Amino acid sequence: MDHDEQSPDRLINQDFVDDVILENARWNFTHGAASGFMGFGILYYALVYSTRARVVVCLGSGDGFVPRIFRQAQRDLGDGFVGRTILVDGNVPEKGFGAPDYLAEDSFFRTRFPDVEMWIRPTEEAAQILAKDGIEIDLLHIDADHTIEGVMADYRNFRPLLSDRFVITMHDTRFSPGVVAALEQIRATEDVDLIDFNHLGYGLAVLKPRVPNGDVASVRMKAGAFLRHPKPHLSARMPRWLQRLRSWLSRQEQAR
Repeated sequence: MDHDEQSPDRLINQDFVDDVILENARWNFTHGAASGFMGFGILYYALVYSTRARVVVCLGSGDGFVPRIFRQAQRDLGDGFVGRTILVDGNVPEKGFGAPDYLAEDSFFRTRFPDVEMWIRPTEEAAQILAKDGIEIDLLHIDADHTIEGVMADYRNFRPLLSDRFVITMHDTRFSPGVVAALEQIRATEDVDLIDFNHLGYGLAVLKPRVPNGDVASVRMKAGAFLRHPKPHLSARMPRWLQRLRSWLSRQEQAR
């Protein structure tokens, strides 16, 4: 379908995706993206938007693909939402990583996303600055040094700075042996829940705090109690399906 003929009720504006999100993002394919398709990009967006992540830190991005999506999600949360996206990147071509595509002041990424804070410095130094400023990170993207030592150093340096509702995304879990080894170490030793999409693109792992089963059960019990015995002034506002569920739970209790 031609973009001009797209249905007006389509959730994703494909013209915006092609002209802004994918433009001058030559490494987007490693995130499973392609012309007309965002790949992991939609997941990056959803993680920031759904958690209302106020401080997002992206370690590494040769073309700005990931941080531009993070920042766009913060923009879309509205003018009243105050958020920061910080990109920490290196310019060390002698190590084989090349130089970022956006270094020129008139680059597409800098021009279109001037509100992304760009720190060209070692990740360890960035962690020290953020710690000194008392910055709490809601979402951390790890995609810098891909050796096991580099990944683990980034994880260890930034872990104390994460909020209690943190999300970590870790790229290249399919592509890089160092990242794979680091992820296995984290899985075995850290108190986190983890899912690895290592069958898509170059692979992406998502980590979050592990919630004890007892805590989860407590939340469920509280929710069940509310359904059975809601506040009177809220009962009338319940959706019809919720009222039916409450009635069914009440009948189940009476039948015991």
